[in-house]
Amino acid sequence: MTRRPWSLTAAVAVAVSVLAASPATADDAPVPDPVVTTAPAPEPTTAPTTAVPTSTPTVPQGDGGAVDDGGEVALPNPGAPSARHARVLVFGDSFSSTRRYSVKGTKSRPKAWWAHVAEAAGIPASEVMVSAEGGSGLLARGFGSTLVPCSGTTFGDRLGDLAATDPDVVIVEVGRNDVRRCRGGARVVATAAERRAAAERYFVALARAADRQGIARSRVYVMTPWGSSDGAGKVATSTLYEALAKARGFTWITLPSLVRRETIDAIHPNAAGATTLGAWVVRSSDLATMIGSRAAQHAPVPSHAKVLCTGVSACRAAKTSTRGHERVTRRIWGAAPRTSTHYAAFRLSQGVRSAPVLTSTTPRTWRTAALKERAAAQVAQPQRGDIAWWLSAPAGVGATSRGHLAVVESVAHNNSWVVVTELTSRGTFRSVRYAGTSYPRAFLRFTRTDGGPRGLVTGLSAKKGLLAVRGRAVDTDAETKGVRIRVHVTQGSRSWTRTATRTRLGFYHRFSLPGLKRGTATVKVRALDAPGTRGSDRTLRTARLTVR
Repeated sequence: MTRRPWSLTAAVAVAVSVLAASPATADDAPVPDPVVTTAPAPEPTTAPTTAVPTSTPTVPQGDGGAVDDGGEVALPNPGAPSARHARVLVFGDSFSSTRRYSVKGTKSRPKAWWAHVAEAAGIPASEVMVSAEGGSGLLARGFGSTLVPCSGTTFGDRLGDLAATDPDVVIVEVGRNDVRRCRGGARVVATAAERRAAAERYFVALARAADRQGIARSRVYVMTPWGSSDGAGKVATSTLYEALAKARGFTWITLPSLVRRETIDAIHPNAAGATTLGAWVVRSSDLATMIGSRAAQHAPVPSHAKVLCTGVSACRAAKTSTRGHERVTRRIWGAAPRTSTHYAAFRLSQGVRSAPVLTSTTPRTWRTAALKERAAAQVAQPQRGDIAWWLSAPAGVGATSRGHLAVVESVAHNNSWVVVTELTSRGTFRSVRYAGTSYPRAFLRFTRTDGGPRGLVTGLSAKKGLLAVRGRAVDTDAETKGVRIRVHVTQGSRSWTRTATRTRLGFYHRFSLPGLKRGTATVKVRALDAPGTRGSDRTLRTARLTVR
């Protein structure tokens, strides 16, 4: 559509119509008047600024306290000549709020991450327009003027600010608050289905609003900054929002997690964290270039992946240990050789053994399986030996849709880069330093084992005189020897004990139990530790089942 000169009367009218057309939020929250806050701007040299006073109540931010900064809404004069640089609107939560952060930085309010981005783009940070409310998200309602949780707005409620400010570039900083939602005035844990439904509604509404304003969807940037806590929540949220944002044509910005010392409370960035966050945004996108000039065209953003060595011989010469993985031709934890999953499993099964991943052999689903089986925990700050995970493989790896795994060798003090060893989709060993857009989506820290077997039972059934058991098991320090499964069945005064032959990983056994009758019985399934190895037998499952 044709861009029209900005005017206060027209903006208010358009804002009202946009708000009226916006879909209802998950909480059916009332739609407030749009409020866009900025820091006071310097005196203009060409035309005066039209200022509209607005109340600025003290609003709690996230899990912390509140800062009342006062101020007014600064609106550009419609008669002012067009600036070379783009007009920028930031939608955000407490990470972006001008009640917690400021344009220049003070003792109580650090310099905002978006102020660092504006500085990198060469525009006055005071000209960045900010529509942010602590505690708010696509699903979660923030803290309103009453200082009561869930009394505020969602990002969808504030979409009218887009029409009111008429920006050239839009930044949506969102994420952490959506791990919870409002119900009956209280914040409760949100389900995956609730998060997805709210996010789908929001991104559809955002796309329509951008189209109405004539804003190219590629100039709508979406990101999920995160502190050092709740890494699993970050991946679940960012993975969902990345897929939905890209599906609508928006530009996604990949961000690592801030380390603890760069946060106030393991959540919100301190002054150093805001500086780091701003630098990551600039490095991981073309946002600064786009802001610096309205005429800027999108250019490919460097992946910031630097290959340090390629091939076993070259990496050995560079003193990068291959750990002898190239000589292992058997499957490990079910993963085939010459794959990134096989290499990760190989490394985790060496030295001090780690819990195996039993239900997945593909990189894309490895993280979900590892967490579900409690073989690993997700961490925000990785260390040597952790597993780096990508939902889509980074540039140069190949087979991007299959995901990717690598082993962490070293990490920057602020998480800005990570050096890994890995196998490409063609089975090529290499060492790579990843940063920027190629940075891993998650890091997994695996549970150490005592060398005993670990496993799970995926199927258990019985009928008269017969028991069937299915599952997977690995003896963590004797995988090649396999695992023997033993069952003990009790029914009334009778009991049976049966031991199967050794199997590697997956097992399915049928045991004959003469005298087992219809009715109920108790079954205990155990994995036996290999003789002469570390560890002890482990009970995989105890269940009461119906014999048919």
